Amino acid sequence: MVLVASPAYLAEYGVPTTPEALKHHHLIARRFLGGKVSPWNFHGPDGSLITLEPDAAVVTLSAPEAQLQAALLGLGIAQVGVHHALAHLQSGQLKTLLFGQHDTGSYEMVIQYPHRALVAPRVKATVEYLLETFRQDSRLHFPVARLAEFVA
Repeated sequence: MVLVASPAYLAEYGVPTTPEALKHHHLIARRFLGGKVSPWNFHGPDGSLITLEPDAAVVTLSAPEAQLQAALLGLGIAQVGVHHALAHLQSGQLKTLLFGQHDTGSYEMVIQYPHRALVAPRVKATVEYLLETFRQDSRLHFPVARLAEFVA
């Protein structure tokens, strides 16, 4: 995960330098289908984990792609997956915020299928295809440290 905002938004509202400063910014939150809003985590000065609940967001969306579009339109700051934002970071349409303070998290993709002695050939072929596709997608393997290249 990465915090992003458009250069136009940052030019108008400034660049937050601490997690506390986010309280004075327009936040774009994500609500999961179960109703829970995705929290934003940060590393505290003492190594602790600080959680910010973006409850006072200017807009709350459930689709990560919609969050990304809202950030691109300059509506505020969003927490999105690196794989969604990478092309826009590389083109300069988005900037990374609070790099080094924001906890990027650790997320894994899981493929679930029935484990049996004899797996159906169509299931095996699908799993192998997906694994190879994910292996080749460089957006899914982008080193977090390289996000420093896109800091506002």
